[in-house]
Amino acid sequence: VELLKQEQGKAHREDDPNKEQQLKLLQQALQGMQQHLLKVQEEYKRKEAELEKIKDDKLQVEKMLENLKEKESCASRLCASSQDSDYPLEKTLNSCPVKSEREALLVGIISTFLHVHPFGASIEYICSYLHRLDNKLISWTSFFPGCHL
Repeated sequence: VELLKQEQGKAHREDDPNKEQQLKLLQQALQGMQQHLLKVQEEYKRKEAELEKIKDDKLQVEKMLENLKEKESCASRLCASSQDSDYPLEKTLNSCPVKSEREALLVGIISTFLHVHPFGASIEYICSYLHRLDNKLISWTSFFPGCHL
């Protein structure tokens, strides 16, 4: 019986270094998997933040597109009303309100400019006029501290 116990003890001792080696290998493999998991989680968070930014950008572009469509619709109604005398211009203008004081100022300046040029003017000519006028207005308003454009 004692010989059997000794043989089992020897077999058990021979397995100990092998088990310890296997345990170390398994621990190393587990650590490698944990590190890989952390890297994948970081990559996921980065991609998620990128996706959120893209969604925000898309929302801004959609708002801009909607605004442009609204302005295009307003412009097409104005063009149609100027060509069609059955549809009064006042109703068209009331359906497309000016959104800011600066827009109202531009509409007034452009209207005055076109009134002086009864045969019309090109967009480039109007834009160059506005740029020159804008620079002059800025220089003139610098003399009056309470006046802002």
